[in-house]
Formats: sequence, C-alpha cells, structure tokens
Amino acid sequence: MPNGKNRKPSPSTATGVKLRLVFAVHDTLMGGTTTVTLAPRIAMDVAVPPAEGRLAWLQIVRDGQTVHHYGGEGQRSRYVVTDEECPGRQPVAYWLRVRLTSGDMAWSSPVRITRR
Repeated sequence: MPNGKNRKPSPSTATGVKLRLVFAVHDTLMGGTTTVTLAPRIAMDVAVPPAEGRLAWLQIVRDGQTVHHYGGEGQRSRYVVTDEECPGRQPVAYWLRVRLTSGDMAWSSPVRITRR
C-alpha cells in the first residue's frame, strides 16, 4: 500500500456518505503526480461503515475510460492490479469510482502519471 509521500487521502462523495478510501498508483497517493518506467501498479482499499451500506462495485478509470471493474465484497474491498495497457510517453490520470448498494457514489482525486 502507499507510503503516504504525497498527501492525506480525502475521497469525494456525491451524497455525504462516510467511507474510507485509499487509492494510489506506484505508491503515489491520490492528488499526486509521478513518473513510472513499468506498467502502473494501482492499489485501492475501500471500507464502508455498516450504517452506510455495502460496496456494489469499484472501477479504476484512466483518462475517463473504465480500465478495471470489480464487484464489491461487502463492507471492504482491497485490490492491487497492474495496468499493462497504459500508454507510454504521455501523461495519464487514474482515479477510483465506488458505488454502494444504496446507489450512493464516491470517487478519489486523480493520480497523474507519465510512463517512460
């Protein structure tokens, strides 16, 4: 998981739902910028209090396109994936979208990377 070298994670929600969302690309937390030489390694950890519902799905988005989609695992989901199809030599932005079974949504701030 990320080492916290950028800034403290703070997700946005459309309806004020309380949840814990950690999202990082190559250990760079949401809101940060980095350069990578390998395919981006993307880590996410999302937890929802029981009073807020359950996770329906999580999506990793690259430049507006969903590149990974996962079903929710109840109150908490943790994944680490690699985006082998990330284009090289151009800046891209990743973020995480979350939907709860209640229909509420949350998303991270983007992580901007350049793959060399």
